[in-house]
Amino acid sequence: GGFVTHVFRGSNSKVTAIAWYPHHHQLVLAIGREDGSITIHDLRKKTPIVLADHDSAVTSMVWDTTHQTFLTAGRDSVVNLWKRVVVKDAETYRKLHTLPLYEEVECIMLIPFQFVATAGSKGKVRLWRIEAETDEGCRLVPCAEQADSFGKGGFLHMARHTIDRVDVIAVADAEHNISVLSI
Repeated sequence: GGFVTHVFRGSNSKVTAIAWYPHHHQLVLAIGREDGSITIHDLRKKTPIVLADHDSAVTSMVWDTTHQTFLTAGRDSVVNLWKRVVVKDAETYRKLHTLPLYEEVECIMLIPFQFVATAGSKGKVRLWRIEAETDEGCRLVPCAEQADSFGKGGFLHMARHTIDRVDVIAVADAEHNISVLSI
């Protein structure tokens, strides 16, 4: 069995999403909460970084190591794109772009190397291209919208897989239907 290495205290808001930084040499964990806050813990440091830009529950988060960005999604119907920066010898995150989606976003997924998929309450899977604006930032640009959910209530979960060099996304909706979409 395992053992407890860290306990994160300090917020009374429920945890609604968690995401590890994808490279094993960095022990960084992001915790999204029902109140819209995100706490980024570098397990080798004492002080976490707090981001407070969502107006309701954070539902999904993902790091994009290609563009050195961090994407967050929530029930406030937006996706935020963040970049890690150092200001006065302190690490923080600067928001580069807010993408309004006009639906509660339940899932966000990175599709290497320059695409993001979102799914939410309106039962649509949308694909976005990560487009560099300058050396300092980038933004999300729409490139496709796929399938409606079969049921009512929108999509809740997504998973990506590659079959014979074709990327596919399986999405589950609120009525337990699963759709498989090629992208």
